[in-house]
Amino acid sequence: MSQPTGTTRLLDVARACGVSLRTASRVLNGDPRVAQATRQRVQAAMLELHFQPDEMAGPLRAGTDTASGSWWSRSPTVLRRGIDAV
Repeated sequence: MSQPTGTTRLLDVARACGVSLRTASRVLNGDPRVAQATRQRVQAAMLELHFQPDEMAGPLRAGTDTASGSWWSRSPTVLRRGIDAV
């Protein structure tokens, strides 16, 4: 999957400061298990690389997103099949 031009991923931040993706994620989420020096290094890399967390990524990965969708058809047959399927 490609990323939009000009965006910085958390993986980019992790690589820039020599930590694992998991450690960078822990810093992002405020996990107290990260050493202060490591936390500061990751936060500095986030600022330097202009990292912006994707607000949709977390809920999508956790399966807790609240997005929904609709599909409409003018055909009564298609609509009826959709209702029967539910």
